[in-house]
Amino acid sequence: MPNFTQWAGPVWSGVRAHWGVIAAVLVLLPLGYTIGQWRSSVRFQESALDDKPQQLSILTDRSTVKLSSTGKQPILAIVGLVLVSDSPAPVGKPQVFDSARALVEFRPAREALLLDPINNVLYEGKVSRNLSAGGGYTTFTSQLSEDQAAEVVIKDDFSISYNDTQKIPYDKLRQIKREPGKSYCFIESVTLTSIAYRKFRKSTSKSELSGMAFSANGNVFVSTEEFGYDAKLSVGAWDISLLSSTTGAQQLDPGHAERRRLVRKQVENRGLTHEETGRLLTLLRQQSKSAVKAVHNATIVLK
Repeated sequence: MPNFTQWAGPVWSGVRAHWGVIAAVLVLLPLGYTIGQWRSSVRFQESALDDKPQQLSILTDRSTVKLSSTGKQPILAIVGLVLVSDSPAPVGKPQVFDSARALVEFRPAREALLLDPINNVLYEGKVSRNLSAGGGYTTFTSQLSEDQAAEVVIKDDFSISYNDTQKIPYDKLRQIKREPGKSYCFIESVTLTSIAYRKFRKSTSKSELSGMAFSANGNVFVSTEEFGYDAKLSVGAWDISLLSSTTGAQQLDPGHAERRRLVRKQVENRGLTHEETGRLLTLLRQQSKSAVKAVHNATIVLK
């Protein structure tokens, strides 16, 4: 009968020879058990769908346009255009502004323009098809089904405007001969806004928990999709008829008296300070909201 040393020697040699495999088994067995436990007990921080819709209200009032152009850097060519539309504008039919309906002679030189990289996040959250805020910036939600949700980031990327708003040709704009039944909107600035979104689908099985996931309304939503992207171009514009000192009425236009005073000072070549110019532009924008809506969803054709 072999003694212990004779018996244990070969066994120990075998253990040492296969120690790597044995160690791996010893580690993976409890790890596999832990993973199994985790899969059955995983929890997600609850997210709210369609949360803080008031943050999207700033987008609802914006007038967006589409651009058709064969030229270089067409976005730059929008600033300074005067769009001539029917008044009142046709209902339910987006307008098209081509060379016959867009006055181009007031556009500034490119060196007079300021490109401002805003990079300002306007909204970030999880949304469903029930989201009713955001206007044209959230139209992608209409593509979502009842069992889908999406995460979205809406961000102003950059704007283009006058480097010096005192250089806006107020006198020339005021002298435009306006046709009866037409409205004339001057584009002072443009803003490019990006919309990045990723669709998620409601999970019905824990085995589907792959990719990205979040929990909302007691359900788990998962996604293996990449982000989809969209972009919107909005215009800052105002009605040039407001540059006439006789336009407006006190009852319907609270800023009429102040605007008339500033316009008169500018007409008389007494000059406006930067602060006064800024105030005049604010008054013009405020009173032009209904007129500017006439160009919403319009297409601008440039060559």
